[in-house]
Formats: sequence, C-alpha cells, structure tokens
Amino acid sequence: MGLLELLGESINPGSVGSIEKNKEIKLKKNLPILIFKSMISIGVVVGLYALIFHGRLSIVGTLLYIGAMFIYCLVGFIYIPKPDYSNIGWLGGLINHPFRYSDNLNRMLIFLLVLLYPGRFISTTLMTWVWILKSDGAIVKKR
Repeated sequence: MGLLELLGESINPGSVGSIEKNKEIKLKKNLPILIFKSMISIGVVVGLYALIFHGRLSIVGTLLYIGAMFIYCLVGFIYIPKPDYSNIGWLGGLINHPFRYSDNLNRMLIFLLVLLYPGRFISTTLMTWVWILKSDGAIVKKR
C-alpha cells in the first residue's frame, strides 16, 4: 500500500465487499445436469490427484489428499466472497487505482471467489447426490 493510496482512501473511501457464510442450500434435482456435474467433479478430483502424485498410489498420500479436498470443499461451500464490482480499479480492474487500496481488497475477493468456486461446485454436486439418495430416490417431485 502506497502513500498515495493511504491518503486517497482517507479522503474518498471506496466500498469493499465481504466474505459471507452460506445460509441457504439451493440444490436442484435435474438428473442430466447432475450427471454432467458429477463427471466434471470426478475429472477435477482425479486430474488434480494425478497432477500432485504423478500417478503413484500410496495410502498415506491418498488419505491426505482426501482430507485436504474435504476441507477445501467445506470452506468453498461455507464461505462465499462477495466483492464490490464497482470498485475494482480502472478499466474493470486492469489498472490499479492509484489513490485507493480498497480496490486491491476487492480484487483479492474476486481471486478468492475464483479459487473457492471448484470446491463449491464439487460439494454441491455431492450434496445433491446425498439428498437424492437420502430421500426416496425420486428425481422428479411426486404429485
């Protein structure tokens, strides 16, 4: 943070987004989309495992990977970064605003949103399958 940003922010403060907790669960029981999301989720999990371990299987490594993915998906599901898109810098965030540091915070929230989204995607897919299997297995609502 530069001196100009500190002075500029004290004169004309910019709005900053927040990190909110997920309060409602929106799960959709559309089977073709759920199968497609499941294939993407499995591809991401297996592909990341292959990238990290280079195809070598080990019990300890697999258990650590599963634990790390569980924590990542849990954090991605619970916490939702909400940046203020009206204050991300000049030219849509391409150029830093020289008189504000709040745009840096909003760009950091955008980065966190992109970083946590795959975990949210995987966790909502798993939760939808659990919801379907826990209920009577019906994909379409009964009338």
